Amino acid sequence: MLDPQPSHTLLRSFGWALRGIGEALITQRNMRIHYYAASAATAASIALALDGIELLFVFSAIASVLAAELLNTALEAAVDLATSAIHPLARLAKDAAAGAVLICATYSIGVAVIAFGTKLFPLQLRAGGLVWAAVFSAIALIGAGWIHAARRRRRADGGEPAISVLE
Repeated sequence: MLDPQPSHTLLRSFGWALRGIGEALITQRNMRIHYYAASAATAASIALALDGIELLFVFSAIASVLAAELLNTALEAAVDLATSAIHPLARLAKDAAAGAVLICATYSIGVAVIAFGTKLFPLQLRAGGLVWAAVFSAIALIGAGWIHAARRRRRADGGEPAISVLE
């Protein structure tokens, strides 16, 4: 039976989710690669004036890759917590999760080729698209700087979490 009085608020739940995303960005190289690729795809979407359907596919591809990478990270952490032994089932779980990320990333490349390829040949820039793309790129670079700074703080603090969303 569901507890009528939840012990935490919806806002705290969002905070924990954001902390998980932040931790993955700080600690997982592949998550950072996907973040940078998503930032570039978003900037290109703005600059190349993608229509609504194209944007839907691009953002769905981005979301699927980031979500798959987060699930892969969570599964790997859970397996590592459960056992330090090399076990065929642990290997299967980790490899299958990594395979899911690969499938999503391959799909996103296909979406990018189709969505951006039709706009690049011939090149059709939205009026002011380069300005908005530059603004978004600057925001993404600020995010990248935050990730880099958080990783440096973590190393300086001896590996303790550098993100404190809820505390």
